[in-house]
Amino acid sequence: ICLVQRPVAIPMDPPPTNPPSSKSFVRNTLIDAGPLIALFDRSDKYHLKAVRFLEEYQGYLWTTWPVLTEASHMLDFSVRAQLALLEWVD
Repeated sequence: ICLVQRPVAIPMDPPPTNPPSSKSFVRNTLIDAGPLIALFDRSDKYHLKAVRFLEEYQGYLWTTWPVLTEASHMLDFSVRAQLALLEWVD
């Protein structure tokens, strides 16, 4: 992943080629720091929602360096959480 000033894709499972008509699929989602913090902070009240979302999401997540910087800063209570975030993006 090349993280520069523009948004960057975080690869997830590829979206289905023929999604069911009863459910629409979002193929690209711009993600801010909040969901990333919730994903790697088990004490966050939205942690389980973030995990469940990613278990079902089929598409690409996009973010920017400033978002990753903010999420890493907010996870400064745990070096393990910070590393997990950066490894997940890589």
